[in-house]
Order: sequence, then C-alpha cells, then structure tokens
Amino acid sequence: MFSSKSKHSLALALCLLIGLTSCATRGFQEEPEIPCKWHTPLEKGISDDPVSFLWLEALHDPVLMELVEQVMSRNNDIRLARLQCKGLSETINSVVAETAKSYIELRGLQQRSKILQESIDVQQKITVLEEGLSESYISAIDQNESKKNLEGFFVQKSLTDLSLKKVIFRLSTLLSYPPGELNECLIQSGELPQLPCQIPIGLPIELLARDCGVQDLKNLYLKTSSDQAFYPYQKQILTVLEEAENALAAFYYSLEKTVHLANSKKLKEESYQFVKDLYEQGIKDERDVLTAHLELLSQESSLIDAKSELLLNYITLYKSLRGFAP
Repeated sequence: MFSSKSKHSLALALCLLIGLTSCATRGFQEEPEIPCKWHTPLEKGISDDPVSFLWLEALHDPVLMELVEQVMSRNNDIRLARLQCKGLSETINSVVAETAKSYIELRGLQQRSKILQESIDVQQKITVLEEGLSESYISAIDQNESKKNLEGFFVQKSLTDLSLKKVIFRLSTLLSYPPGELNECLIQSGELPQLPCQIPIGLPIELLARDCGVQDLKNLYLKTSSDQAFYPYQKQILTVLEEAENALAAFYYSLEKTVHLANSKKLKEESYQFVKDLYEQGIKDERDVLTAHLELLSQESSLIDAKSELLLNYITLYKSLRGFAP
C-alpha cells in the first residue's frame, strides 16, 4: 500500500509525464480559435455592421478634416513610410488617430477654459457681494472661503490655458510646422464635435483581416506549418483582440457615463431656474442665485470632460479597429 504522501507524489509525477508527452506530440494547429462576436454589449448605436472608413467624417467637423488632410501630406512619419514602402497603413492609422485626439483635447480644453472664466466671473460677484454684507449676515471665515474658491478657479484656468498651448504645439508638430505656427488658426474657441448616432465596428474576424501584423504571421505560419510560427501568430491575434475589446469597453462605459451626466446637468438647470424664480419672488437672495449658477457651471464642466473622454475613446476604438484605411 502507498502512503498518502507517496500517492500524492506519484500523481504529480504522472501529471508531469502526461504534460511532457502532450507537448512533445501535439503538432501544429490548423487555425487558432477566433471569437465570432465581441464580448462587450453592442448597444446604444454600436453595431457589428462593417467598419465605416468615414468614421472621422462622421464627426462633421471641417476643421478636424482639414487638419487630417494636411497631416496626410505633411507629417514626417507618413512621408518616410511612403518613401520606405513599409508600414504605411499602420503609420497612417497611428498618426491620424493622434491628430484627431489632440484636436478633441483642444476643443475640450477650450470649452473648459470658457466655463472656468464664467465661474471666475460668478465667484467674483459672490466675493464682492459678501464684502458688502455686515458681519451679522456673513462671517470673515465665509468671506475667506469665497476668496479661496476664487483663487482656485484662477489656478485651474492657468493650468487649462497651459494645456491648450501644449496641444496647439503638438498639432503644429504633427503637421510639420514650428510649434506655434497653428496658434492663430486654433486658438479661437470651438465646439466639441458631435458623436455620430451609429457606431459600426464590424466583427473580430474582419479586424484580424485588416491587421498587417496578423496577416504577416498568418502567411508565415501557412508557409511553414510549425509550432514556432503558430505561437507568435496566435499571440498577435489575442493581442489585437484584447486591444479592441479594451477600447470597445472604454467607449461603451464612457457613453453610459456621459448620458447620466447629461441627465444630471438637466436637473441642475431646472434647480437653477427654480432658484431664479424664487429670487424674483423675493424668497431667495442674490447670493443663492450665484451659488446655484456656480453649481450648474461645475456640472457643465463635468459633462464637457465626459464628452471629451467619450470622443477620445471613439478615436481609440477606431484606431484599435485599424479603421483609418483598409
């Protein structure tokens, strides 16, 4: 009879032996497993219809399209890839995505800067109002808090304007201009592009057919029919699918967040209007109206950030889908 410890050792040895034998005799796989659909739910306008290569045009932003047109002809990485006849699709996909992201960041920062300036104006009115009140109405502590909030808005505005400059410098460099060349063209505030209602992303197998890295490794595998070629091929497939699933999930959940924040902003607008109505009736004072206005501006800022994030995730999604050029 074997002892319990001996039985355990024997079982472990058998498992190792079976595993080694399997590795030695497995042979190559004919085709790696590819999922037939995406894991993330296809809702809220997202569908597995074939990818539209007009995904940037769908944003209906002429300034963005002008930048993309210029980057296609002027960007140094794209021009070098054309000369070398190597990696052109991947380079275009990456550079165009970076250009579009920088543009979205620019418009988001401009909207945020605009809201911060409005917040500064409102907070200044609150500060002046409080300075005119007697100590029986408001304490010195409250006045200092109001002044501190105002300074905080000034700091946020400075940081936002700095980020604005950096994004313009980045866009200029992408288009092979000196860093400040596009300042006059882009410094004027503009709205964020509107997300299209329909987001076609195709099927996983269609993405793999577009990915040059997958296709190169597939051709090598079909040529050699070896494990040495199969494993890199399988790994590249999984890497590409993981990138796309991550991008799809990020887009889906940022879309959910944006919808909820839009609903919250609508409620805050209603509250602000209620306070204004009560002020006109003599029930609320001016400070209450200004405070409600600041709260609405804060909600608007959160929504702008969410919309920017959503558009950035939209671009990341199509980059992961190799969606600029077939």
